[in-house]
Amino acid sequence: MRKRLPGADSGCSLTARILPVLAACWISFLALTPGVAVAASQDVSDFGMSSTEGMDAFVRDDRSPLLLAAAHQIQPQAQEEAEETAEISEEQEEATPPVQQGNQAEPKAKSPSIRLLNTVEFRGVLKNMPKWQRVVTAEQQSRTFDQDLSALMRPASVHKQWQQIVATASNVSTMEKAKAVNTFFNRWPYKTDQMVYKVADYWATPKEFLKNSGDCEDYAITKFYALMKLGVSPDSMRIVALKDTIRNLAHAILVVYMDGDAYILDNLTPMVLSHARYQHYAPQYSINEVYRWAHVRPKKK
Repeated sequence: MRKRLPGADSGCSLTARILPVLAACWISFLALTPGVAVAASQDVSDFGMSSTEGMDAFVRDDRSPLLLAAAHQIQPQAQEEAEETAEISEEQEEATPPVQQGNQAEPKAKSPSIRLLNTVEFRGVLKNMPKWQRVVTAEQQSRTFDQDLSALMRPASVHKQWQQIVATASNVSTMEKAKAVNTFFNRWPYKTDQMVYKVADYWATPKEFLKNSGDCEDYAITKFYALMKLGVSPDSMRIVALKDTIRNLAHAILVVYMDGDAYILDNLTPMVLSHARYQHYAPQYSINEVYRWAHVRPKKK
């Protein structure tokens, strides 16, 4: 016996009821399909600016050379990198095998992306950043935190505390490591590059920071490598150069991605909080040992 829709009296009646449904589905499909492409193409343009628009003004307003280090290299390539990233994402989606559930195939679920400090990101290869690359090269040749630091961490009680942090690292969460590292290294006094190195802008290695102290990016660099020593993957961390829009000053922080969120380690506070709590931080670029990212904030409508 033919299975009928509720209230159907014949096969013709069934067909008459199904055709409008099929037509509606087809119209919806045609309407939605181009919308996907439009949404992808407007990921940046809908914010009212191009990938590089506004960066020049941001750099001109900067009062410190910190943000100038790589900005002129990031700007010309941001749009090209955005296109490359989009192409890679499309290829990855096509290559993702479906998850089989009975006789149905469903696409693999995607983890929600994090827009760091409410920005659109453009990833590029790490290059043309001599100050940071000098630090990376020095650390890759000889990791500071694999050495005896008793002469650099004074008094002896400070060094002993660091040894305790290292000894217990395998038994605590990434968050606990981040909190310990942030609090521990924030005890070093803040010193400008002009005070220590007699230059406007200098990126210190962790060894130099432990010996001389330093400014905001030096705290972030040291915390980056300290957390690597404690087993945190460098791929889950970034040093972020930004502008504090409340103080109208250049600043730098360390961001650690964990537990589905991005958390900030800041030399201005011992607390480790979600990036969502720092709406007054406007990032320009971020880096790790392999990549660097340009950041563009959405234009307010």
